[in-house]
Amino acid sequence: MAPVPNKEHQYLDRLIAIIQDAIDLARRRDQLTPEAYTRRAGRMEDRLIRWLNNLPRKRSPELERLANHITNHADEWFVFLYHPEVPPTNNHAESMLRPAVITRKVGGCNKSLLGALAHSVLASIMVTCKQQGKKFLQLAKQLWSAGEPQAIPIVPQPATSSG
Repeated sequence: MAPVPNKEHQYLDRLIAIIQDAIDLARRRDQLTPEAYTRRAGRMEDRLIRWLNNLPRKRSPELERLANHITNHADEWFVFLYHPEVPPTNNHAESMLRPAVITRKVGGCNKSLLGALAHSVLASIMVTCKQQGKKFLQLAKQLWSAGEPQAIPIVPQPATSSG
């Protein structure tokens, strides 16, 4: 992919500022009255629409692709402003995947379709064990020594309340 031309960086900088301001607003939700918060959230959406409307007519394919993506998903960009249970970033998901990505890169377990499948299943089970406070090796020994294939016991997660 070709880099975005320098003259278009100003548009990217403005978009980044809009998104950062929206994340900051979400963090300050409890410091504002509901009316003030809703008003400011609406302004964030207005800023995003203005950003789209102010893009140059002649633009690079990269900026065009970004503009199309934002247009096609405009109603999804600021969901986190209206639903506090939705995080504004995917940092949590990224950090959950990181150990599996490192293992895949270092271990070379994707050299075959079977290796990729085994890695994806084991990585998923390991993350689930971590989330449930279980030791993966203990679960693996239990399942391995059972002789017959077993379902992995499911531990219900407590419901979280949204503020």
